[in-house]
Amino acid sequence: MKTFMLKSEQEICTGFEIRNNFISSGSISRFIKRTPGCKVISKRKMFSKNEIHVTFNYKETEFQVWEPFGDNSRLLIGSEKETNEKTIFSLANEIQKTKCYFVC
Repeated sequence: MKTFMLKSEQEICTGFEIRNNFISSGSISRFIKRTPGCKVISKRKMFSKNEIHVTFNYKETEFQVWEPFGDNSRLLIGSEKETNEKTIFSLANEIQKTKCYFVC
């Protein structure tokens, strides 16, 4: 799956985006579970207005998959806490290698 890196004004990588070709929070959660090193903590309940679809751990760092405004063509993956760029690049690399069963 292709990733699109997000950088701060200081050119520091803060997260990345993936295409939102998923049907539900459940399918996003299943995709994250298949990604090596990721462990899902929680997923959004059906019909919830929460923009965060999935919360998961990767290399002892908590990340979230969220959909800005609840209706977007891309999902953002990042952490609320300041995260080492190497960890973000490593996660993006694992996401890129994970098979997507939709058009990704």
